[in-house]
Amino acid sequence: RIAYFEKVGLMQMHQKTNIGPILHSTSARFFKELSYPNEVVISAKVSSMRTSSFVVDYQVEHRSSGIIAEGSSINMIFDFNTKHKVPISEALRADICKLEQKNF
Repeated sequence: RIAYFEKVGLMQMHQKTNIGPILHSTSARFFKELSYPNEVVISAKVSSMRTSSFVVDYQVEHRSSGIIAEGSSINMIFDFNTKHKVPISEALRADICKLEQKNF
């Protein structure tokens, strides 16, 4: 999630303006067990956007075991000064659309 936010400039925006992402809710489903230590690949993609929130879907994959978990999170754009949610800016919306190669 954080790596994705860095790619679209959200973490930089948060540092400059104190407006950034906040986790609203999350869920996960686990399909297979995995022992520690191990290596996995986690993919993240935005699946939907609303006025001030967006959903990120995740997939956790192991080289030999395949997909071992899936999940999602609802993230909001939050003004940490006023303590209120704010609309997703047009620039951020465009950056997410460009990365996902689709319009929301």
